[in-house]
Amino acid sequence: MDSIINAAPERVRVTRSNTDSVNVGVVVPAFAPGATQTVVIGASYQQSTAIGATVVRLYSTVLCHIAIGADPTATAAGMPLPAGVAEYFTCNATDQVAVIQDSAGGTLYVTAGA
Repeated sequence: MDSIINAAPERVRVTRSNTDSVNVGVVVPAFAPGATQTVVIGASYQQSTAIGATVVRLYSTVLCHIAIGADPTATAAGMPLPAGVAEYFTCNATDQVAVIQDSAGGTLYVTAGA
């Protein structure tokens, strides 16, 4: 059974109990989603518009490489972002995300924290 305890605006503790009553707690940051941009991932890097928040959630449909900054350039040697996994990053509200494919094109979803 999953339960949420100790709910504060900035953190939520999720606890999972199995049938042997062994508890494992994991603290995760709370995230209120704002607007989502989609960026086409291809052989040439593409940039999002300004993120507009200080936390951003990135989700890609394919393995890709990203950069975050004022005018970022993504390269194949840059930070990899795995397919199908949401990753959270701190940033400046005026920052953008740049993305380039690893071996196949896809879509990057850029969601600003509200």
